[in-house]
Amino acid sequence: MTPSGREIIVSEIREQIDRVKNLVVTGEVGVGKIIHTLDALHDRKPVYYVGNPYDYIGQSRPQGYEQYLKDVTTQKPDLVILSSEKELLTLKTRLLCERAAIVIIDEVFGRSPSQCDKLTELLGGECPKIVLITGCLRNAVGMLKHFDRGLLLSPDSFVRIEKEFLVRLGNVLRPEASTGTPSPGQQPDSR
Repeated sequence: MTPSGREIIVSEIREQIDRVKNLVVTGEVGVGKIIHTLDALHDRKPVYYVGNPYDYIGQSRPQGYEQYLKDVTTQKPDLVILSSEKELLTLKTRLLCERAAIVIIDEVFGRSPSQCDKLTELLGGECPKIVLITGCLRNAVGMLKHFDRGLLLSPDSFVRIEKEFLVRLGNVLRPEASTGTPSPGQQPDSR
């Protein structure tokens, strides 16, 4: 039996999480970035989730953030949700490393400078493993140099994006490249 597109995507995400420290999963709305990632991690523990009430263009989640979190935890009931900025900022890297944790960062749009600094700290160390879910690479332009690989998802397939091309792509897509100023709600990137 030939595997379905979903099975191929989930298998690739799982394989890349095993191979690299930091992975970007990107693609258009509705391709299953978070669903496929959680499927790939269904038997892994601990997995921490750093959510965002906003999507990649700064819009509130369609059915509200609480419903979104409920849907995410239904997909992986043992997921550790970091639901506040304080929980993220007080997260101890040493603890994550001791537990061989995986941290899912769901979107970076509109995060405060202190959150971005904490995320960069997590990305820069030897552990934990990080998976960034983002609908638009330009929102993560200041962090892309820390990622080993990206996966651009389509409804039934994927394209691997190597580190060097991730950084180049992010620089081309960054808001300043086309307008000279950050887009509304976007934190200027000084890194």
